[in-house]
Amino acid sequence: MAKTHATGLFRHRTGRPARRSEADGGTARPHRRRAAAALDVPLEFRPYDGVDWIADSPGVLLLPEGSGTSERDPGGFSAQATWMYAMRHGTVSVVAEAPMWAAGAVSDPRPVADPGREVAAAGELLLDRADQVEKALGGLLPEGPGAAASPLAAAARELLDVCPAIAATWRSLGPPHAATAVMGTTAGNRASLGIAARRITLRAAAMSRRALTLNAPEPALAALDALLAAWSRELATAFSPRWLPVATQAELHVSTMLRIAGPALGARSPGDGS
Repeated sequence: MAKTHATGLFRHRTGRPARRSEADGGTARPHRRRAAAALDVPLEFRPYDGVDWIADSPGVLLLPEGSGTSERDPGGFSAQATWMYAMRHGTVSVVAEAPMWAAGAVSDPRPVADPGREVAAAGELLLDRADQVEKALGGLLPEGPGAAASPLAAAARELLDVCPAIAATWRSLGPPHAATAVMGTTAGNRASLGIAARRITLRAAAMSRRALTLNAPEPALAALDALLAAWSRELATAFSPRWLPVATQAELHVSTMLRIAGPALGARSPGDGS
């Protein structure tokens, strides 16, 4: 199985153990590159999620051989994803993802000098910003199952609570914890981790701000507003993300799926020169 990202990714999943042949990464690889290049969408080599997947090539992740029917998320929790059901029936599943925002930095293949340091820095940033959100809230989002007053508050609380587990998962996949480093090995993955650390906590702060009622203390509202303004500016300055029109997102999805499905079904793919 595999998965593909632009600043997202393509997960191509087969109903048998992943092999680099026919309907696996070998098929996904050239088609994903062509589809993304035609639309000027950067391909992400190693995203911050898909922690148990093998980064086969830019934009393509493969499910490792012997994987079960569940998937581990960045927080270390396993879930039964619907895209895993194909494995139960000996068939093929392809999941194509396209970004709403694209950042060219995620496609930088250059190796970094100290992957362990890059992973640690991303984890430290994630935890520091989560702590800043907690301090701004001042206990306004209760902790514990069922304690939140609304679905939005519950989602914000869950994001903040899972940050330590995400940082721990990243560390477990980088030197010296992993025999073969998975995270932090390229400039592109450094960018992916940096964006994720910022985005997760920015989203938690934004949801927390929206979840607070009009009766919330003004200092808490002002503190959250300040974090949101500063972090949004910093994210835009550091990574220069650009919005991809919905038409571009849809075209990337459709062209990727047609290019993958065609060879699998014995048909010609659009734009393959055949």
